[in-house]
Amino acid sequence: MYVKDNVLVRQILPEIPWPEWVQTKIVLADSAFAAIETFQLLKKLGWFYVFACAKTWNLSDGQHVKTHLGKLQKTQFKKTWIPRLTNPRKRRLFYVRKERHVLKHLGEVTMVFTKLGRNASLKATRVLVTNLPEPLTARDVLLIYQRRWMIEVLFKELKSGLGIGQHQVTKDAGRVERSVSLCLMSYLFLMRWHLEVEGSTGKAWSLFASRQHLLWTLIEDRLAHSGKPGVSKLHYETRRAA
Repeated sequence: MYVKDNVLVRQILPEIPWPEWVQTKIVLADSAFAAIETFQLLKKLGWFYVFACAKTWNLSDGQHVKTHLGKLQKTQFKKTWIPRLTNPRKRRLFYVRKERHVLKHLGEVTMVFTKLGRNASLKATRVLVTNLPEPLTARDVLLIYQRRWMIEVLFKELKSGLGIGQHQVTKDAGRVERSVSLCLMSYLFLMRWHLEVEGSTGKAWSLFASRQHLLWTLIEDRLAHSGKPGVSKLHYETRRAA
């Protein structure tokens, strides 16, 4: 039976097995999951959140967020930066503005308007909403919300690197579950193999690079044990062509 994404999320959230040492729980999501029922559930659970939200939401005075945002001058945005997750030595620049607002279904929240350039259009401006307590800066919210990007990277690696969702299985729930589990097991295996071979280098880990490294390691091992003449030359030419 098909279940909508938002409904499925609300079913999963209360069942998350949090480690005992976790004291503060913050849920991050894009605007597709910013449903009223989800916020109500998070409030009931006592969790914090940082969500992207649609500009069509209504403020307490009845006007849309988009209308309010359109009245802001570019000089009202402050320049800030945050380090990139994949390379902390590099920075990402943002122009941000933080405001406290009362939303119709959420009550009092902090809203952060962020864009990549001072002259960026209204359409290119993102709206973040959070119930995290003060004192809180716009940069703090960006630093927290940036963590969501690693989920997108994981999905990309699972889809492009391990073919999740592309396996030829029937719609049987058990078979679909096993196909997903197989991808996750492969992902964890590659991560473990990378740590044992490369160690902790402090650099961002890449499934694609590790998969290629493992492939060449297996080829080298196979060629080394074949004992055929000209194997080293074949290996060199094959690797050079790749």
